[in-house]
Amino acid sequence: MRAAPRQAPAGAIAREAVLSWTVVRTDSVANTISLVDPAGGQLRTFDVRTPQGRAELPRVKPGDKLTAISAEFLVVAVTPKR
Repeated sequence: MRAAPRQAPAGAIAREAVLSWTVVRTDSVANTISLVDPAGGQLRTFDVRTPQGRAELPRVKPGDKLTAISAEFLVVAVTPKR
């Protein structure tokens, strides 16, 4: 999206990503979760850092599905100095 002709420069951009993973294992002592892309790929292990995430970690079991949705927005407008 951008400004109309003869207006001050402005614009916006948005990006969204949806990632799906399969849980391979969890480690409540080390506070980690290991995931793999169900379409194939390497095993990735992540630290679970938040107290809420650590509290929920024992409920997550191998074979569970995890979906992450990430959205980013950037809005820019130029205002002339007066």
